[in-house]
Formats: sequence, structure tokens, C-alpha cells
Amino acid sequence: YKFFANRDEVFDAIAESQAFSVIQSMKGAIAMAADPLERLDKALDAYLRWRAAIGPVGTVLIAEAMRPGSNASQQRQAILDAVTSWFASEAREVLGEDADPLLYVGIVSALERVSSDLDRQARVGEKEIQRCKRVMFQ
Repeated sequence: YKFFANRDEVFDAIAESQAFSVIQSMKGAIAMAADPLERLDKALDAYLRWRAAIGPVGTVLIAEAMRPGSNASQQRQAILDAVTSWFASEAREVLGEDADPLLYVGIVSALERVSSDLDRQARVGEKEIQRCKRVMFQ
């Protein structure tokens, strides 16, 4: 509390830091991939590993990001816009056509929900991360 006026400011700082962290993780992961499917695999892997690393805090951050009007919801919307744009670009490269952007919003929402299951695991390891990736690729 020495640097923040109240606990909401502390929470906002944590949310902002984690939003930056996940985006940087995903960007770093896809930078090394050659084709769109490999980039998708790497992006999913980076997100799931980030989600596993932050554990139950991630569930709280996502819940706050779903609350209309919160600072975290504004950050989430910016991330959704960026990820939706990225998904659209990758899909266009693979399919040669555009899909409805709402499809990508649904994919990201599904990823948030699937990844929240990691909090229920006693131990999150490679097996659990790979299971989440398999589900998302179906």
C-alpha cells in the first residue's frame, strides 16, 4: 500500500502486469513458428503455461475482467481485439477467406474456460496442459 491509494489500484496493477505478461509470452512463442497451425499451437501452449503458472489468481483476474466497467474488462477487451485480429489473420492465411470475428471471440472465451480447469488440478504438469490443448484443437 506504499505505492497505491487502495487495494483496487493494487489489483489493477496486477491485472495489467499479467495482461502484458500473457501477451508477451504468446508473441514470443509464435515468433519462432513457421506456419499458422504451428503458431496456433505455440500460442495455445504459451497461454496455458502462463495460466498454469499464475494458478487461482488467474480465475480471479478473469472474473474481474468479465465485470463490466472494471479496468480489467478494458484490458481484456484490448487483448480480445488483438487476439481476434491475430486469429482472423491466421485463418485467412490458412483458409483463404474471412470468418465472422465472433468465432474468434468464442474461441478465446472457450480457452479461458478450459484453462480455468487447471485450477482444479492438484498438480498441473505436461499431461494437463496437453489435454487442454487437445480439447482446444478439436
